[in-house]
Amino acid sequence: KLISNVADSKENKHVEYLSGEFGSRKSAKLVLDTLKKKFKNNSFMVIANEDDKKVYFLSYVPKQNQTDKFNGKKWVVETTAIGNGKGGGKDDSGTGQCSDASQVNKMV
Repeated sequence: KLISNVADSKENKHVEYLSGEFGSRKSAKLVLDTLKKKFKNNSFMVIANEDDKKVYFLSYVPKQNQTDKFNGKKWVVETTAIGNGKGGGKDDSGTGQCSDASQVNKMV
């Protein structure tokens, strides 16, 4: 349902962000993989909050959207730093985590 909502939104207007609840890193990865296949030219970050403890961040930035200042790794590293977390990755993808779920709204 979430993916079809994105498709409907993309047809009607530019989507700035998408919000959904992903209770585990595994489900967040599945959502990200599905979005990557359906919207090949878009950048995404999916955030999962497991048990209000660890927060996981997964990003994807296709080559045409990468710059010296923006790529998958940098996006996650800078986002997780706000919540005293850590991240890493490659130019097209990043992963990270933070153990302070109270900072999620700031990071988003």
